[in-house]
Amino acid sequence: MIKNNDIATKTFVQITIDTAINRLRDELLERIKQSEDKTLTRLDKILGIVNKQDEDRVITAYRQTEHTDQLENHENRIKSLKTRTTSNL
Repeated sequence: MIKNNDIATKTFVQITIDTAINRLRDELLERIKQSEDKTLTRLDKILGIVNKQDEDRVITAYRQTEHTDQLENHENRIKSLKTRTTSNL
């Protein structure tokens, strides 16, 4: 025969276990959230560095193209001047 004390004890144990499980779950969720926040913060920093390097690469490529164009222009002008100089001699 089940006594009232047995039912009360089982209920108390079940409530105690449920409370402990809920507390543990909440602590784990908080740790996961903190870890996720740290990870995302680090990824943001890395992405910022990568974006900066990509911008630098684009700027460098543009400048190199610009310099190449200027060199070609100078070479054409020098050839033209040489041609004029040799034909005037």
